[in-house]
Amino acid sequence: MESITPEQRNHLIDLYRLALVDEDFDMREVFLLTELCKKYNVNLNEISIKLTSTEHEVLIPESVEERIKYLYELTQMAWADNIIQDCERDMLRNYALRYDFLEENVDSIVDYLIDSVRDGKTLESIYKELQTED
Repeated sequence: MESITPEQRNHLIDLYRLALVDEDFDMREVFLLTELCKKYNVNLNEISIKLTSTEHEVLIPESVEERIKYLYELTQMAWADNIIQDCERDMLRNYALRYDFLEENVDSIVDYLIDSVRDGKTLESIYKELQTED
């Protein structure tokens, strides 16, 4: 994978895993994953090959903005088929915890991102909303 950081590679693998968690790899999920791979300049086949590897290092994005971005993209993947399954919500919660968000805030963060993605909010508008709340 050229010009992709280990953090970005792991994020794409996490997106792939989230798409598979409900055991229904919907075409909208395939499309979104393909688009995100293009965005990160990665071939989807490379990600699926890495997915079969037993090694998966947990890398936490350094900035809060990057953590929100990754959670947003994971939420987009969960919502790609217009349904959030319990197993997908649980994975989103686990990612938020892994990204060091406070446990007492995790449910509201996940709910906010699900609502935002469902309502078609862009990542930029989410950043703006969060900045005005400070």
